Amino acid sequence: MKRTIALLLVLILSLSLAACSVDEGKPIDGSTAPDAPTASTAPSESSAPTSDTDTTSTEPKYTAAELAETVMYIDGSAVSFGELRYQIASLMNAYEYYGDGAVDWDEEIEGKPAREFFVDEAIDTCKLFRAVERYAADNGYALDDTRRAEIDEEIAGYIENAGGEDAFDKQLVELGMDRELYEYLIVVPELYYVVYNSIFGEGGARELSDDAASGYFAENYLTTRHILKVAVDDSGDYLSDEETRKVYDDIAELKAKIDGGADFKSVADEESEDELLGETITFELSTMPDAYIAAAQSLKPGEMSDIVDIDGAYVLVKREALDESYLTENFDAIKEEYGLGLFRELLDPVRDGLSVEKTDAFSRIDVQEIYDAFFSA
Repeated sequence: MKRTIALLLVLILSLSLAACSVDEGKPIDGSTAPDAPTASTAPSESSAPTSDTDTTSTEPKYTAAELAETVMYIDGSAVSFGELRYQIASLMNAYEYYGDGAVDWDEEIEGKPAREFFVDEAIDTCKLFRAVERYAADNGYALDDTRRAEIDEEIAGYIENAGGEDAFDKQLVELGMDRELYEYLIVVPELYYVVYNSIFGEGGARELSDDAASGYFAENYLTTRHILKVAVDDSGDYLSDEETRKVYDDIAELKAKIDGGADFKSVADEESEDELLGETITFELSTMPDAYIAAAQSLKPGEMSDIVDIDGAYVLVKREALDESYLTENFDAIKEEYGLGLFRELLDPVRDGLSVEKTDAFSRIDVQEIYDAFFSA
């Protein structure tokens, strides 16, 4: 589950259909920027309403006034029902994509009921947007006139394609947003990358060096192999105590075999119950379960762990020498990941310091209705 949640914001980034590199000042591919605001947050030409847009759906119909209703204030900045609803849907879309299928409303996610989890994460995303605005204003960053004019021109083109102002606004309502929100979700991600590039990009005040990025890789990545035995059934339910004990005994036998001189990779190729089999994986620490990380970090290259109990599975981990070829093949992405992590350290105190005041309208938000509207067949 930790990996699923860690990737939620990754997918939100990847939903931007105009993905390009940070150097171009626009949203990059989500695999390297898990905490940038965006999203689903930056509608592109392919997602903008047009005269051919099909607005027929099972989605509830909201009036412009309902979408604009304030559900909370973040340090005095109003958050509309449309904005919070949009962020909730984005997170649920990410969960559907990277998770195990449809949301189980009876299951907790990171120790919270599913409804509470999605709302809390959406609120945090809304706070991130305000933090970007606050940080930019406090430090003198803004979109220049050229980029603002380009955005205005792009939106004007969307309006023309939709058949005019009225048709455009009507279709936005059908899509669950109004004009103000639509423009906001374009501008703030652009502002994010203006600030990022001004600080960490080429010529920036804290321009990233290749050596620093390499050091980040060495400190935050591991290379391992593993053998996994599953202790749940095909429905994801835990096995009986007797069946679980048999799974444990099976992997204990494999450990004894390797301790006796058998080759780890060969045993993994034959016995591991995941698609990696005995292949190495190189990964950033936060993307794997805590127990797996702890086991790997306790080892020297070439050593094997004791049996690791990871929710629903037993695992043997073998640490390998860090695969430097992975850095070579993914250098630009890892360097961006490093820089965006540093940027997050600048934004987090701003975001954490923002107050949230909910209105009476907040209590009327139905998370499962939002889910059903967007994802039910």
